[in-house]
Amino acid sequence: DKHADYEDELRQLKSSRRPTIDATASDTHLLTFHQAPAPKDRSHSVVDVGRRPSLIQSRLSSLLGARRSISFAPGQADLQMALAREQHARREAETQLQAMNEEVIELTEKLFKEAGEMVAKEAREKDRLMQRVGELERREGEKRGRMERLEEAVRRIEKVRGLLGERGWENRSG
Repeated sequence: DKHADYEDELRQLKSSRRPTIDATASDTHLLTFHQAPAPKDRSHSVVDVGRRPSLIQSRLSSLLGARRSISFAPGQADLQMALAREQHARREAETQLQAMNEEVIELTEKLFKEAGEMVAKEAREKDRLMQRVGELERREGEKRGRMERLEEAVRRIEKVRGLLGERGWENRSG
């Protein structure tokens, strides 16, 4: 919203004045506003910004990014204050962004650490359960072996009873 307000304000100023950037003042980055059209003398390499709004925007972006001092012609104090506010807001936003990025990194590290701990815990639990299953299978095998021996013993007893029973009948009948 502020950006749109500033663009509207710049459009109004452009309709009453013709902004130009003096490219020879690269170290001081002077932004000047003239009532008259751009000078006809091109020896100072003055660029008419009224016809090329992307140039002023990229130039202002580079000025804001470089954070160099900017001088304005008298009568442009409101623009200078607006620029200072925007620079301050940008610094605050960058600080907040950096803090958020650090928090995201911290939370990501914490998340991966917790995930690693969960995986390790699950692996330990799986090992414990596998040991328990192995123990139960071993016991089942021992019980099966005992059961088979008992069944074999019962068959032998029945066989002996059967043999004794037949002899007993033979002795009684004879």
